[in-house]
Amino acid sequence: MPGHPVLAFIVSPDAAVRRSLVLLLEAEAIGTRSFASAGELLAQLPAFRRAPTTRRCVLVEERLPGKVSGLQLAGQLSEADLNLKTIILHAAVRPAAARQSGQTPADTVFADPFHMDALLQEVRTALQLPDAAQGVP
Repeated sequence: MPGHPVLAFIVSPDAAVRRSLVLLLEAEAIGTRSFASAGELLAQLPAFRRAPTTRRCVLVEERLPGKVSGLQLAGQLSEADLNLKTIILHAAVRPAAARQSGQTPADTVFADPFHMDALLQEVRTALQLPDAAQGVP
């Protein structure tokens, strides 16, 4: 995996969602890696630990194929101590309710519908990048 100063991991079973998010983020000079399932991402954890990238985040859909949901993946990544901010997409539970009840280990939860501008801003915040209005880092 080539080094990139910032990197977003995208986990979605929907190829169109993965492709759209890759295009959105790469247009902002944010490197991406996409995965169809939590298992695919988890299989790459050893490589991620060795990668020179220092600022990373994960965008993951709540509903994933297999035995691991997006929320469970967020918990596993948190336990792995990889210093990854996790953003849950398409959550069935309302974001504020999830955080207040402690239902989610994710840093941010986006319920449907959400605006791409808000998502992009959240990714920039997670990766400690300046606002787009301030210019490209």
